[in-house]
Amino acid sequence: MRAVLRGGCVAAALLVGCGALSFDSQPPIGVPGVMSQSRELGGLLYVGGGTRLSEYASGQTKPVRSLKLGYNDVCELALGSSGDAFAGNCNPSYPVISVYDRQLRLLRSIIGLRATALAVDRFGYLYVATCTHDISVFAPGRVSSRI
Repeated sequence: MRAVLRGGCVAAALLVGCGALSFDSQPPIGVPGVMSQSRELGGLLYVGGGTRLSEYASGQTKPVRSLKLGYNDVCELALGSSGDAFAGNCNPSYPVISVYDRQLRLLRSIIGLRATALAVDRFGYLYVATCTHDISVFAPGRVSSRI
């Protein structure tokens, strides 16, 4: 399911600022110049940057798991309360948001949205800001373009 909300990137910034993401001391997702993203959930730290998405145990320097994404440079990263990692790429030729489980196995892909910010609420809804004057909202587990 997807709903389109008008209001552009300002709304995405409000989602982040108003607590849609409950992660402290991280730069807002999609800020220009921020190369890698990281999020922590349940003692595990997820880091996306370049063509890798990695999972670290807190306080460790070697990843528990690491996944090479090929052409999908990670520019945005969000975590759902279930542990799913949502990674948006920077590829203008093939924009995709990939969803991975806790073992970094691909669950599904949302193709065609070049995300500039991602947020996941406590119910599992994914909010995707594209800065084309809309925010797309996807119901948990869905990749369709309409509600």
